[in-house]
Amino acid sequence: MPNQHRPDYESINVELPRSIKVRLMREAQRASMSMSQFIIRLLNLATESIAISARDYEAIAKATKEAERTGRRISTKLDNTP
Repeated sequence: MPNQHRPDYESINVELPRSIKVRLMREAQRASMSMSQFIIRLLNLATESIAISARDYEAIAKATKEAERTGRRISTKLDNTP
């Protein structure tokens, strides 16, 4: 449903130069994607080689479950080990 928080997603706020935002908007339009979809696609490609540990997946699952239970945005808490 539009404008409804997805429990398996987290929000981030990034300030970009206007020129980069315009380039992202143009390329998202060309690909018939929303800005969010396009940025997720780019980030996925850029990070696909980074390993996620079992502990990371557990933290993600815990935050997702809590977000589903409460209906609120819940940040994933990771320990400090790489």
